[in-house]
Parts: sequence; structure tokens; C-alpha cells
Amino acid sequence: MKWLIGVVLAVLVCVGIYGGSAFVSLVGLVSAVRGDDIAKIVARTDMPRVRHSIVDQVTTAYLDRLGQKRLLRPIERIAINAFGATNR
Repeated sequence: MKWLIGVVLAVLVCVGIYGGSAFVSLVGLVSAVRGDDIAKIVARTDMPRVRHSIVDQVTTAYLDRLGQKRLLRPIERIAINAFGATNR
């Protein structure tokens, strides 16, 4: 019975540390945004993932506007992500 309490306590501590680290990171991002510190914002943001997300959203909106409800083929998705998420 003691080991069960120990395991539950250890799991709760790990979940608390995990949630606390996410909260601290979010507080840091919010303070960087409020302070207009672009370098900190970029350092705390996964820019390639943001670029790919924006490309996916624009592609989906474009296909919806055209009225196409089909799914993109894998080669089309690779081409869109390769050319759409470039830095230039």
C-alpha cells in the first residue's frame, strides 16, 4: 500500500512539474509580447512550425474558396510545404 501511495505521489509531482514548466514558458512569452521584445518572442516560438501552419491554413482556405472538397495528394502537400514555407 505504501508503494502505491509513493507511485501516485511521484506521478502527481511529475504532472505538476510538467504543467508548471508550460505555465512558466507561457508567462515568459506573454511578458515578451507585452514588452515588445521581438527577439524573445522569436526565441520562444517555433517559427518553422508556424510557417507550415500558415501555409496549411492558406491552402485550405484557397481550396474552400475554389469549391474543391478533395484531399490533397501527398506529392501536392510536399510541393506546397516545400515552396510555401520558405523564408523568402
